[in-house]
Amino acid sequence: MRRRAACRSCWPPPPPAGCRAAPEPCWARCSPHSAPVAALLLLYGAALSLTETSGRPLAAAVIALGTAVLPAALLATAFAGLLGLLMPVAAARAVVVAVWLWATHFPPRFSPLPTPTGTVFSPLGGYPLVAWADAPRIWAARGGTGPLRPDVTGTSALLNLALVLLTAALCHALGHLAARPRRHGA
Repeated sequence: MRRRAACRSCWPPPPPAGCRAAPEPCWARCSPHSAPVAALLLLYGAALSLTETSGRPLAAAVIALGTAVLPAALLATAFAGLLGLLMPVAAARAVVVAVWLWATHFPPRFSPLPTPTGTVFSPLGGYPLVAWADAPRIWAARGGTGPLRPDVTGTSALLNLALVLLTAALCHALGHLAARPRRHGA
């Protein structure tokens, strides 16, 4: 039985027999989709910089793009691609939306399960935005305390960014393993 490619945006079907071409990386396919968002964010930062006669809004937009928007987009794309291989696409889409809402918008007091919201595991990039883009402090720990909600420093911001990128890379690698054709009788 041949495995179908459930998520064509991240993992194309395996190459034909005899062809050793490697699948295209997920971020190479999601990059064009992130370009309009990136352009709007940078345009907004440039417009604010012109009205305030300061370069800080544009710098904050560049920092937000590199430390929050693009890493979160990579994580969402890799996670959606992985789930698209493991279950029917319609179910994967519903699960991705539910998990993304749980991981980004449900504070622990609203969820029966612990959430990464406000921790260094949060895909929202709150720690880098507070540390490097002058965002309000509430964006990082979301008012919580504990070992997973450290004070905002350069180290905690780098830890948050690294954890988001590591999780995206893990989802991407697991998706490639799931998409690999199985060899029976080997």
